[in-house]
Amino acid sequence: MRDSLIKKKYFIFIFLILIFIVHNIIHNEENNKIDIFLKEKTEQINLEYQVIYNNYKTLADLIFKTKINKKEVLTLFKNREQKNLYNFLQNDYLKLRDFSIRQLHFHLPNNDSFLRMHRPLKFGDNLTKDRSTVEYVNKHKKYIDGFEEGKIFNGFRFVYPLFDCNDATHNCLNSKQHIGSVEISFSALFFIKEMIKNYKVKSNFFISKEVVDSKVFNDEQSNYIQSPISGYYFQKSILNYIKTDHEVSDFSSKFIKSISSEINKGEVFSKYNSNTKEVITFIPLKNPISKKVIAFLTTNVEVTYIESKKKNSRFIFLLLTISIAGTLLFLYKQLIFQISLKKEVRNKTKELKELNLSLKQKVKDEIAKNLKKDKLVQEQSKLASMGEMIGSIAHQWRQPLNVLNIHIQNLEDDFEDGVVDKKFIDKFIKENIKVINFMSHTIDDFRNFFRVDKEKHLFSVKNTINDVISIQDAQLKNHNISVETYGEDFEILGLHNEFKQVILNIINNAKDEFIQRDIKNSKITITYEKDKISIKDNADGINSNIIDRIFEPYFTTKEQGRGTGMGLYISKIIIDENMKGLLSVHNDKDGAVFVIDFRTPKGRDDG
Repeated sequence: MRDSLIKKKYFIFIFLILIFIVHNIIHNEENNKIDIFLKEKTEQINLEYQVIYNNYKTLADLIFKTKINKKEVLTLFKNREQKNLYNFLQNDYLKLRDFSIRQLHFHLPNNDSFLRMHRPLKFGDNLTKDRSTVEYVNKHKKYIDGFEEGKIFNGFRFVYPLFDCNDATHNCLNSKQHIGSVEISFSALFFIKEMIKNYKVKSNFFISKEVVDSKVFNDEQSNYIQSPISGYYFQKSILNYIKTDHEVSDFSSKFIKSISSEINKGEVFSKYNSNTKEVITFIPLKNPISKKVIAFLTTNVEVTYIESKKKNSRFIFLLLTISIAGTLLFLYKQLIFQISLKKEVRNKTKELKELNLSLKQKVKDEIAKNLKKDKLVQEQSKLASMGEMIGSIAHQWRQPLNVLNIHIQNLEDDFEDGVVDKKFIDKFIKENIKVINFMSHTIDDFRNFFRVDKEKHLFSVKNTINDVISIQDAQLKNHNISVETYGEDFEILGLHNEFKQVILNIINNAKDEFIQRDIKNSKITITYEKDKISIKDNADGINSNIIDRIFEPYFTTKEQGRGTGMGLYISKIIIDENMKGLLSVHNDKDGAVFVIDFRTPKGRDDG
């Protein structure tokens, strides 16, 4: 009885150890998959943010080159004709406001505010203390961009040095006279709107209380209110906007505590908010000079994957607990049976030795003893077979982690897919390995997609366009849009990522037309010829009344608020001016055909 109790405690101890191991394996597997999921969301949201930022950097450069850095403006600014400069730029500024421009601000070389187009009556204050980007540009006579709080507004600022150039171009010699600087900025509110509109997410903006309190004019500080996160304000205009169409995220005190230490590290990261069942991505915004985090954007995406993964893990743990308990109970009963049988054999042997019979009786007893021995041999043979079985089981338990790992994989696949045959499980595992490899390759593509080109170089046209298609693959498949390519690859000399931007604009325009017109069997066909690319869609073409205007700035066929009208205009400048090619468009029987031609002017063929 005592031996049985000891062995029972031993089996309970083994059970607890195995349950602990299984729990850790399942928990670690669950956490690893959730971490991978969150990292993928972080990469995706960060890429989407960079797309918007780079688009507006390109727009700011275009505005500077076409509206600011020209002789009339430079002369008025050099002569400090403030009123005339305001009147000269007023119409352009009002138009630019329709396209999200928040501020157009001129500064003197000593960092004094000369003209705020958004507040023309506020000028003459020195910005050295509060606007490090302005101080940097005037001191080093170099361009800089980034997010910065100002005395009136915060925003994404693009600050350019200004020189007294007779030719009114941006290619001024260093020996030319530096006359000050100018800033073009976009509001955080517009970034929020772009994130919500383009990527169908919830979004919000938080800015450092310390920065606002120390920089913003007193009469402008009413534009900010305290947020749930200590040390950060909400901006009222953004809060009013997202409360209209989108709920403000519910941040619990526990959740706020978990993110506070992460924010100041300055890296983009994502957290799962179990209260709202959302993945929240935090995008820190650093001052471009001090590199200190002064604000951050958030995006909220509802997900079911994480709760489903946790539920699956709990179910698998329950099944394994029952399986382990059943197996150990079976082994325990077999062991108790073996001990009982051995004890019975010993007792019978002892009884035989104690017999003290007469010779006659001994003969009879000997016969009886022989019969009992025969029976004992049979019983011992049975015990030997049972011992071999128990030894085999014990051998299998020498590597419990490997066996449990296989069981976990099989049970998880069986539960999630409802499929029990091995052929499907093998196919499932192989396909998921392929998916994991594909994801690894897309991240490399995002990382490299918006790398800033410094110099022109030769690059493969087909590989570059394939990179763009790969980045857009999920959205294209989501809208049942197929992409077909024909022809041979060729190389061109130019800025790799600017060319990617052109292709991305054309493909996105085609996608929007497919969606707007509800085109069935949507298809984009890309054809390569020597030094020529044709990108064709089957969206029924561009109206003949407007096809000659689609490359004009600010011209768009999309409903108000869904397009700036700058995408194709910028694409035209990149191909025609930066890469010395020709971007054109015409209709065929199915839809629009965009042609990018890098042949010599004499050999160009727009059709």
